[in-house]
Amino acid sequence: MKYREKILEIISNNNFDNKQDALSEWLETIPLLEQTDILREIEGMLKEIADEKGINLEGIINLEDFNSLVDEIEEAVLEEKLYEAKLSMAEDDEEIERIEREHFRVVVRKYLMDRIINEEEDADDLLAVTKKIILVEKENGRYDPENWSRILHLIDSPS
Repeated sequence: MKYREKILEIISNNNFDNKQDALSEWLETIPLLEQTDILREIEGMLKEIADEKGINLEGIINLEDFNSLVDEIEEAVLEEKLYEAKLSMAEDDEEIERIEREHFRVVVRKYLMDRIINEEEDADDLLAVTKKIILVEKENGRYDPENWSRILHLIDSPS
């Protein structure tokens, strides 16, 4: 891949303590969407090195979690790009307001679900708020169970 040389350069030109900083600094100069490609390249390189050295990565690093994180980052970047594209194509203020409201709802839903799933300190309170939001959505005809699919198993009966 096109980033492989730069990754190897950073790894070989920096001492152990400075590699992460050098890599982070370089990543910040790259467009967000390309950063996920770089992270996937690093993962591939780790696998190659482990295979060459006969190292079993399973006990050292959970690449499945790493892949999930990269996928989440990529999805968030794509959602933001789509939001920006919709805004730039909007023809009037009313349409812009509608797009902004929908984007806000998506961001709030994600925040609520992440906090609840990760069992953050306020998860119980946020679950109660979420149940109320779902009730309001149902009353307004805006409820879509797919929007809440990550936590529906935690919702008693919000109807």
